Amino acid sequence: MTRTTGSASQNDSHDKDRTYLRNVLTAWTANDPHAVVLSDCGIYWDDAALGHHSPDIAVIFGVREQRLWDTFNVTAEGVRPSLLIEITSRSTRTTDLREKRRDYFRALVPAYVIADSREVD
Repeated sequence: MTRTTGSASQNDSHDKDRTYLRNVLTAWTANDPHAVVLSDCGIYWDDAALGHHSPDIAVIFGVREQRLWDTFNVTAEGVRPSLLIEITSRSTRTTDLREKRRDYFRALVPAYVIADSREVD
């Protein structure tokens, strides 16, 4: 079974949070010519059972060359994301907290951050 988890329809707040995080992390990695910050870009894993995911933010160190990625193939690039960030929404919260957490662990991603905007009672 190939799993594909793309981006769901997102709201304005989600988009602002993602843009902010992308900008901060891009500035943080700006002096590293082998680092890239991707936003809502398909990551194709070296484990076919995982299919691909489109995390809100992916930080990847050790890329051979800078370019514009439509997708990022872990096998072809020889490196995997070091950090993935998902910003939850009502429609993605369960997937972000359960399925993606398990998938990213299986994909050997060292750090997975969940920015959970759910209000606590």
